[in-house]
Amino acid sequence: MKPINLNNIEEKAVGGGDFPQLKPGAYACKVTEVIDNAAREYLDVLLDICVGEFEGYFSDKFYADKPWSHHVILSYKDANLGYLKRNLRMFTESNTGFDAEAAIMGGQDQMLVGKVVGCTFREEEYYDKKSGEFKLGNPRPDRLISTAEVEGTETPKPRMLKDDEKRKAMERAGESGRTIDAYEDNGWRKPSASAPVADVYTGDVPFM
Repeated sequence: MKPINLNNIEEKAVGGGDFPQLKPGAYACKVTEVIDNAAREYLDVLLDICVGEFEGYFSDKFYADKPWSHHVILSYKDANLGYLKRNLRMFTESNTGFDAEAAIMGGQDQMLVGKVVGCTFREEEYYDKKSGEFKLGNPRPDRLISTAEVEGTETPKPRMLKDDEKRKAMERAGESGRTIDAYEDNGWRKPSASAPVADVYTGDVPFM
């Protein structure tokens, strides 16, 4: 082993460092990639924050294999065309001289790449098998808005799992039916623990 001098070295905790934690809120974003999933009739649109404290946040190599953490799904199934039209309007309003609706109707989905749009990011509840608790994960894209709306948009409340979603999450984690029933009887907390109920938003606003 080579000689090591730790006299003037500051301690760092595992998982620590200077990488900032993204906060829930509204951000101006730029489209970095658009993938057309024709078989399932949707566009997978990857975003990165382009203004402010978290500019370039998702360009970090940590997110290179985690596109799900910074993408939005724009479905073009017949049943979802109204949602698509609304989301394309957000692009049109955010980019002077660009008609997002005309681009998509013309089959030019790649014209979205490099365009800016506003997006809200909110935390979502998930089941952490290691700790046996339901927790809030890192903020993910929630709803497209125009860039003009970013500054005045309120921070979205966390999306909490509904009872059936919590049950399914625990089933996927391999928990027994008896354990799941015990959690449900205790308000989805560990049977030996208790916690106040947070003021959260329980609905869901689809991109599709």
